Amino acid sequence: MASPTANLHVQIVRFVIDHQPPIVACEFVDADGQKHTVVDKVWMFSEETPSAQSHYPKPGEIRCGVVSQWRDSEGRDVVRINTADPDQIESIEGLTEFTVLRDLVAEASSSVNEQ
Repeated sequence: MASPTANLHVQIVRFVIDHQPPIVACEFVDADGQKHTVVDKVWMFSEETPSAQSHYPKPGEIRCGVVSQWRDSEGRDVVRINTADPDQIESIEGLTEFTVLRDLVAEASSSVNEQ
């Protein structure tokens, strides 16, 4: 059975390559305070098409599968997500599963990444 789909809120932080579509880098911070970077086509994160001259950061989203949710030992609501589901997105370190604060995850909308 597939995981429920959600959107991870990220920040598009820089333009990487002038390509069609453009390649950008985005970042988010996990529940342990570790920053993660993902580099991919801009339409994987946003409906907008920023350029090298755009002002950064810009808001974006990564579709992800929700693996589990719980309240941690510090009383924070956290979510284990998988960015390989459904769009095969991984961090520059090759990671696809992350534990993030619940505030960074929203129900999936149909606006971003629908092909």
